[in-house]
Amino acid sequence: MVVWKHTHRDYKGTLPDGTKSIMTFRRGTELVLLEALTDEEIQYASARDAHADAGPTRRAQAYAAKHGLQWRRKLADAWLIGADAREPDRHLLRQLRNRLGPGWLAGFRLET
Repeated sequence: MVVWKHTHRDYKGTLPDGTKSIMTFRRGTELVLLEALTDEEIQYASARDAHADAGPTRRAQAYAAKHGLQWRRKLADAWLIGADAREPDRHLLRQLRNRLGPGWLAGFRLET
């Protein structure tokens, strides 16, 4: 399922019996079985994923252009201490961190 693939590992898990679960917002944040997601939740997540696919690359490239050769270390440090909150597109940087995580940042390569 696409929702599982595009959900950060911090927001999904596998129960001891092998059943997949995922965090979603219903009456608050809830852990639900992947197979119990409603059509609306799946549609929302799919639309979110389609919109977000190109965004991380553009945002990382803009950050790199602004911060130079050490941009990756600076962004990782900013995420760690919350300094990304002072950046102009802070909500997009936070989305990168929350959605893709530091592991993505370590493996991401700028287009040349």
